[in-house]
Parts: sequence; structure tokens; C-alpha cells
Amino acid sequence: MVACVRLESIAESELDNFLDTIRPPYAVERSLADHISYVEAEQFVRRQFEDSLPLGFRTLGHHFLRIVDTVTAVHVGIVWLRLDKASHAAYLNNVTVSPEHRRKGYASAALDVVAARAHAEGCNVLALNVFAPNTAAQRLYRKFGLEVVSMHMNMSLSDADAA
Repeated sequence: MVACVRLESIAESELDNFLDTIRPPYAVERSLADHISYVEAEQFVRRQFEDSLPLGFRTLGHHFLRIVDTVTAVHVGIVWLRLDKASHAAYLNNVTVSPEHRRKGYASAALDVVAARAHAEGCNVLALNVFAPNTAAQRLYRKFGLEVVSMHMNMSLSDADAA
């Protein structure tokens, strides 16, 4: 079965819930990648979201979307897309499919819709970041046609690790 989806804009009143959905898993990944506590990572993520969205929901170029199955009309996930018309680039800040809907083709279908929308808006590249341990997402993105164009590496220098 091939999933068919549409992307629907969320209401401004839904933004806090949207961000609350994506913040915890992102903070966990950030904590592991940066070798910091979850509390520090969560604070970093909050600041990053505030810096990225100085006008909140009304920040130019940011689109907060729900992924909806076109057959069942069920909301299966969310997308945060940023379109930068000046650089002709689209940035997929987040795509999250609800756990009960994963492995059914929804993420792939959402990527198709995101890419088509970005292209229609004049973008000639779709970019994203993915953490190294997220191999499932990496497989999806590679299958979709995304390629690694840079790599960020680090190592922990804490006393415990250096001993």
C-alpha cells in the first residue's frame, strides 16, 4: 500500500503543542550528540526554537503542517518546513510521524509533498540535518534522494571520558 497524504497548516493556537511534540525527542538526540545533560540540551533547544522563531507562528518562511492521510483523513504526523526564497532553499526542520503510523509510507509520502511544495515556491534545494544514530531517518532520506553534503563531528572531552 502506498500512502497518500496532504499537508495542512496548523492554527496559530496549535504552535505550542506542535513544538512540545518535537522538543523532547530532539533534546534527547541533542544531549547524546553534544555530550551534555538532557536538561542542558532541553534549554539549548528552547533557545534555538526561540531564536529561529522570533515572531513565533508569524516568523517569515516557517510553515507548521500536519500530515493527513488523504483516504482516512487521519492526522498521522507533523512537518516543520522553512522556505528561504532569497537563497532558493527549503529546510526541513522536522518531520515526525506518530508512532502508531510509522513504517506505513507516510514519511516518504510527506517528503514527496514537501519537495513539490518547495519546488513550486521556487526552491531548488531541499536540505535537512539528521543525527548520526538516526539510521532509519538516514535510510529514508537517502532513498528519497538526499545526499550527505557536509558532516559535523565531535568527541567528549569530559574528565570521565579523558581518564
